Amino acid sequence: MNYKNVFSFVALALLLSQPLFSQSSKLNIGGVNTEIKILKDTPQIGFYKTIATNRYYIENKKNSTGLVYLENLSYQATNAKNRGNLLVIFNDCLMVRTKASKSDISEDSIIQLIDEYDICENYSENFELSERQKKNQSYANQKSIINYDMGLGYYSQELEFTLNSNPPSENTEGSLSVYASVNISPKHLGSMTGRLFYDFTLQHNFKTKYDFGIYKSEISSTQITFAPKYYFLKSEAKINPFLGSSIGTVLLNYSYTDNTNILFQNIDSSDTKVIYGFEIGAQVLTNFEFTLSYYPDYKFNIYIDDMNTINSRFKNLNFKLGYKF
Repeated sequence: MNYKNVFSFVALALLLSQPLFSQSSKLNIGGVNTEIKILKDTPQIGFYKTIATNRYYIENKKNSTGLVYLENLSYQATNAKNRGNLLVIFNDCLMVRTKASKSDISEDSIIQLIDEYDICENYSENFELSERQKKNQSYANQKSIINYDMGLGYYSQELEFTLNSNPPSENTEGSLSVYASVNISPKHLGSMTGRLFYDFTLQHNFKTKYDFGIYKSEISSTQITFAPKYYFLKSEAKINPFLGSSIGTVLLNYSYTDNTNILFQNIDSSDTKVIYGFEIGAQVLTNFEFTLSYYPDYKFNIYIDDMNTINSRFKNLNFKLGYKF
């Protein structure tokens, strides 16, 4: 047997088994130069798959639709949404549009639809999308919204101080705070993009001083929170109210002083707690935001010795003014 001929035949078969249209290239997707596999590229339609993440994109170059993301093609649950996006891509060819509305959407079926679209006999130049299809097109082409904001605040913090089994003492003091946050409204939210934001905030609360007679306390804190926020209007509104809820963690730095030096002299320490809260506010003139946030009880205990314990409980009301950019 001539092994050289056998190896040549196998190599040729492997080469021919590779799809001719699977070319590697790079494409600008959301401002990022992304390596893609070109699944189909005609003068009218481009169909691509990202190499790193296996995400599918399609565009109608003739109608300037821009890149439209197609969700996981291996799941039937995404068929309906992908059909809606393909109706936007093939909107001016009735034959292909009708077929796309009834097809199971896969990589092969999309390539077949592209082939049929390229030989469409009647393109409808004056074709009008339905209102729903116009929304689908706007959602398909919209981008995620990312805002940044930073600002100052004033927080009022109520501290409840209890030593052992003695009656609790309460004191409310306030101080300044500074914060910076990132607000993200992903494009996949559809009609909620621009209204529902995911807010990630880093905030530092400067030192507050409390006087409980013979006992003194100083507390500062740094908190990191995640807050879904819903804006009632689109971002162009001059006054846009919102509601939100937040969860996160706070690092407390505290000191307690006993002026009598009977139980202790000075305690300096820190503690980390999970916090949750609620927010209400408004965006004003698109760039300014007023926020009132409330964090209910969170507690921490300080063990002085086997016989003595300080129990502390906080409530925090915070007013913030920020600038968005």
